[in-house]
Amino acid sequence: MKEIKMILDDINNENISELLLEYTGTYSPDIITIKMNMNNDIEIISENENIKDTFYGRKIQDKYYFARHEAISKEKPHINYYDEFFSSGEVLQLYC
Repeated sequence: MKEIKMILDDINNENISELLLEYTGTYSPDIITIKMNMNNDIEIISENENIKDTFYGRKIQDKYYFARHEAISKEKPHINYYDEFFSSGEVLQLYC
């Protein structure tokens, strides 16, 4: 999770696009979800098939302060299972 600093006067498409373009470089209004709870905590979530970006903030005195950005890749990792789990660091040669 990365620390960010962004203050928005209002939550509208223009301000949300500014936030996303500043920190992710992409913006698509049809994949945006906004969640706000009773404690004035707010999450702006942009989720597509490859990555989920979440911005965490709080509403304080009619302004929205964002302090954290989390990007989670939804792609399967490329793992060489032998090297990751079974290798001792030495290359083994098998003779048949």
